[in-house]
Amino acid sequence: MKNSLFFAICLFFGMLQAQVSTVTIGSQSWMNYNLNAPKYNDGTPIPKITSAAEWAGLTTGAYCYYNFDSTNYAAKFGKLYNWYAVAGIWDEASKTDVSKRKKLGPTGFHVATKKDWDTLINTLGGLGDAGGRLKGTVTDQWDTPNNGASNSSKFTAKGGGYMGKSGNFYYNLRYGYWWTATSEYEVDRMANAYSNYLYSGSGSIYKSTSDKKMGLSVRCVKD
Repeated sequence: MKNSLFFAICLFFGMLQAQVSTVTIGSQSWMNYNLNAPKYNDGTPIPKITSAAEWAGLTTGAYCYYNFDSTNYAAKFGKLYNWYAVAGIWDEASKTDVSKRKKLGPTGFHVATKKDWDTLINTLGGLGDAGGRLKGTVTDQWDTPNNGASNSSKFTAKGGGYMGKSGNFYYNLRYGYWWTATSEYEVDRMANAYSNYLYSGSGSIYKSTSDKKMGLSVRCVKD
């Protein structure tokens, strides 16, 4: 009985992994949707936050939905994660001990690093052209006009907005922000991590840094 149950669980998780939808862009294979995982790779739940006050005080991994509204935002835009979730910092011990950290994303994939994003941008023609080639063209994914958008890469980037470090939401449909797994200057104790963003009014993509307490979208790329 125990062996049968174990096999069923393994089969279930294997089916979940097989359902990862990807797009090949140059030498990379990317998820073509924003991550919407409620758990780390080992099954440990990621706390779901439903108030601004709770979000603002966090120093471990968590997620929320835009406007704390899963009904209208979950399926379309995925979750907004703080960078602590990206880094797998789930408890006090894992803040200082990297070996105790969890993994965010499905098996065989990882949260895209700054280098991964830089490769993607270069493959799609550089900062001035890549944004339009990444942005989805469906009218309920971005404000109009959605300048330069062609989605020729099939990446289907969406304007999911973001959560500020104090727990306020900003710019759904106007901006899309994505974490990288890379801390600023690649020093983990820094307050910021590298991110990238797209804007409905431009066909460019912009490199940035964001406070690790903010809630941004996440894309994973195949190992």
